[in-house]
Amino acid sequence: MIKVGTLYLLYLPNGGSCELDLKGTSFDVKWFNPRSGGDLQAGRVKAITGGGVAKLGDAPVDKYTDSLVVVKK
Repeated sequence: MIKVGTLYLLYLPNGGSCELDLKGTSFDVKWFNPRSGGDLQAGRVKAITGGGVAKLGDAPVDKYTDSLVVVKK
């Protein structure tokens, strides 16, 4: 069971970048390619701190195709 506020998944169907408004402590940021699968990958932004809007950066491989951002406490 995942505790509320500890895991966020953001799907970007056309790539690009996004922001997330968080409350809390720090979170790790990883990326996943839903087309090819594989391991989670680190992008330029590796961690963010809650307490406001945080930019998550772009996907580490191809920022213009669909990606899944995994933000985990």
